[in-house]
Amino acid sequence: MPPESLAEAQLARREVFISARYETAHPVVLVHPLTGERGLFIGGFAQRVVGLSTNPGTSCGCCSTT
Repeated sequence: MPPESLAEAQLARREVFISARYETAHPVVLVHPLTGERGLFIGGFAQRVVGLSTNPGTSCGCCSTT
């Protein structure tokens, strides 16, 4: 919802919500309960993946940088 369409109280709540920075770690590999198939799930609020470098291709060894 665009900020300009919110009421004053909603704007105040929105400012509090977006100003707080929460740091939590969640699993990104989910296993389907029936098939056992694994899938990646990374939500829109994710800023990084624990254990991976911020430089592309430098931490997992799966990508060549040359």
